Amino acid sequence: MPIRAPAEGVPLSATSVIEVPHPLLTEAEAWLRSADAYRCARRHSGNADLGLNPDELVAETRDRLWRYVRRNPDAAVPESVAAYCARTMRNVAVDHLRRSPINRRSVDPDRRPEPVAPPLVEPGGGDLGDRVRGLIETSGAEPAVVAAALAYVTLAGHPDVDLGALPAPRAGAHEHDARLWPALWVAGERSCLPGADRLDGVATRRRRSRRMRAVKDLLGDTARALGVRTR
Repeated sequence: MPIRAPAEGVPLSATSVIEVPHPLLTEAEAWLRSADAYRCARRHSGNADLGLNPDELVAETRDRLWRYVRRNPDAAVPESVAAYCARTMRNVAVDHLRRSPINRRSVDPDRRPEPVAPPLVEPGGGDLGDRVRGLIETSGAEPAVVAAALAYVTLAGHPDVDLGALPAPRAGAHEHDARLWPALWVAGERSCLPGADRLDGVATRRRRSRRMRAVKDLLGDTARALGVRTR
């Protein structure tokens, strides 16, 4: 069944459509029609503040994917289209929640900033963790940088997790740099880390340095956007 895109400015449900045979959209449509997509949408729509039912959330996710491909016709197909679509759906939900009256009231400019360890640590409770993740996911940064930043925040909030099997820098590395290694690994950035032979060549170190700098910049921007202190 061919995938059809809405004309510019027209919702996907409209009857006036044009065909766009982009492989990302073909795979995305298969996921959006799956039981996994509906379960994901139902989980997000369980939040009463969202104001969308599962079918509406699926439809808005589909529209966002079409708009992305229209703006980026040469976009590459992610390694996991299902994960990419699920992340897009979560971004749609987060955007709706940020516009909800309850959430707007909670973002008080006079609210006392909450201390976090540099650059960010996921708090144990409250809504700050969701706001951190929401800002990271909607930052517009490269998907790999977003994934690594989210992994970093999660690992920082669970210091008791055993990371012994994951790549790690030599002893004496800064705590936050040490946490970025497994975060890059979780994000799939294996080319930034030593391989099974443990060799850490110049090209690998350069890639790692660029990725780590990008992740740190994203985390720092997120902290500033939230008005939180670092220590």
